[in-house]
Amino acid sequence: MGGSSSVESLLHQTDLPYSAQIMAVLLPPKFKVPQIDMYDRSKDPVDHLENFKAQTTFHGFQGEIACQAFPLTLKWTITGWFGTLKPKSIDNFEELAKQFLTQFMPSRRQRCPAAYVLTVKQKEDENLKTHLALFNKERLTTNEQDEKITLAALLEGVWLCSPFMEELARRTSSTLREFMDKADDFVSVEDTLQALLDPCKEDTKFEQKNKQADKKGKPSRRERAREGRSDRNLRLVHNNLSVQEEERERETRHPIKMGSRYCKYHQRGSH
Repeated sequence: MGGSSSVESLLHQTDLPYSAQIMAVLLPPKFKVPQIDMYDRSKDPVDHLENFKAQTTFHGFQGEIACQAFPLTLKWTITGWFGTLKPKSIDNFEELAKQFLTQFMPSRRQRCPAAYVLTVKQKEDENLKTHLALFNKERLTTNEQDEKITLAALLEGVWLCSPFMEELARRTSSTLREFMDKADDFVSVEDTLQALLDPCKEDTKFEQKNKQADKKGKPSRRERAREGRSDRNLRLVHNNLSVQEEERERETRHPIKMGSRYCKYHQRGSH
C-alpha cells in the first residue's frame, strides 16, 4: 500500500521546471550541446555561465533553447540541484541563471581589487613579452578592469633599466592602446634579435664542446709519465726475452760437452 503514491511523487520530482512557453519551443534539427567544460562545482559558476552565454550567442540560440540546453552542461553530481526546482517555476533563462548562481555562489572565486595590478612589476631578468603575459594573467583576477589604473600599472611596472623604458621616456603613452602598440613593436624587435642570436649561441656552445672534447682527448702529464714507464718496462721485458733466446740458440749451436778438458768459456775441448 502506498506504492503508487510514492511512484507518483517521484515522477513529479522529475518534472522539468520550465513553463509551458519554454516547453513549446522545439530544439533545432542540427542542435548540438555547447562545447564547454561541464560544471562540477570546482570552478567559478560565473565563468561557466559566461562561457555558456558566449556559445549560445555565437550559435544564435533563443532563450528557450538556452534553458533546455543548460542542464546538459552540468555533471551528474550537480543535476540533483536542477531536480529540486519547482515545476513551471522557470519562465526565462535569466531566472534559471539566477537560481544557478544563488545555489553555487560559495564556489565563486574571490577576485582581487582593481588596484592589485599595481603590484605587478617587471623583474630584472624578465623580458617585456613575459612580463606582459604575466600582467594580463593577473589582470583577469581583478573585479573590474579600469583603463586608467591598468595604464598606470603598466607604466610603473616596467623595469627602470629596461630598454623599453627609453621608448616610453621619449613619448609617454596617454592611452592603453598606444602603450600596447609600442609594446608590440618592441616585442617584435626583441623576438627578431633573439632569433638572430640563437644560431650564434649554438655555434659558441658547439665550439666549447669541441674544446672540452679536445682537452679530454689529450693525456695529462701523469698519464704520459705512466705510459712512458710502461713502454720502458715493455722494452726491458723484450730485451730480456731476446737475451734468453740468444743464449738458447748459442747452446743449441754449441752443445756443452762433459769432457774433462772442455772449457765452458772458450766452448772448445782444449785451451
